[in-house]
Amino acid sequence: MTPDPLPACGGAPALTTTAVAASPVGSYPIVVSIGTLSAANYDFSFVNGRLAVTPVALTVSADSKARLYGSPNPAFTASFNGFVLSEDPSVLGGTLVIGTPAITTSGVGNYPIVLGGLTSANYTITFVPGVLVIAPATVTVTADDKLIFFGDALPTLTATPTGFVLGETAAVLSGQTVLTTSAILSSPVGTYPISVAQ
Repeated sequence: MTPDPLPACGGAPALTTTAVAASPVGSYPIVVSIGTLSAANYDFSFVNGRLAVTPVALTVSADSKARLYGSPNPAFTASFNGFVLSEDPSVLGGTLVIGTPAITTSGVGNYPIVLGGLTSANYTITFVPGVLVIAPATVTVTADDKLIFFGDALPTLTATPTGFVLGETAAVLSGQTVLTTSAILSSPVGTYPISVAQ
């Protein structure tokens, strides 16, 4: 270090410290010596100082994820922001713990992804939660094909839902399926669509 020259003095004191860029958090001496200082009218007395190396802010963020209702949770991951000196998560202590209160049977909605467990003397760690989005599973409602003879009354139209998860059945559905066809009692022989709607 080369400080500014002192008033009424020639030269400058020499200042050194044992700390380097990679020194961990702590307190390090700043040693001052005469260096090139000179003054005809003064003697010099030197008082050392201290260099404080403080922790760097590090943010660990849970990556947001999405899945369908009834599916297992995905693998959770995290992103790191704030490392210095080309360091990476390997310099941290502890073990990253990351999870969510959502389980396979949790309903559609947003659930927090929380994390923690890491420690460091050289970084002040802030944990930022993510979001697990559980989206609806898809149920396909298929109109059942019907067969009648010309002149017969139209049959009762029915439909079959498929795609349920977790062993669930149509009993979990609400509302009513609306089934219609363009065929009427006097329709000639042919094939007619059966439309399904809710």
